[in-house]
Amino acid sequence: MLFITRRVGQSLMLGDEIEIVVEEVRGRTVKLSVRHPASVQVLRRELWEKIRAENIEAVASMELLDHPDSDDQR
Repeated sequence: MLFITRRVGQSLMLGDEIEIVVEEVRGRTVKLSVRHPASVQVLRRELWEKIRAENIEAVASMELLDHPDSDDQR
């Protein structure tokens, strides 16, 4: 893991196209802005995890529909 210290107004680059700028620091809260191409999706981690879990559940449901138990077949 990489730790980087930045001050308000300073930024860091991820590759050539994604820039993260420190906009504000208040106590333990940091406000960031992310400049990125429209093709790159940016989500808060908790939202990303929720979507990922829902996708995994949907795939599992589809697999059950595609491969029903042999007891259920007639």
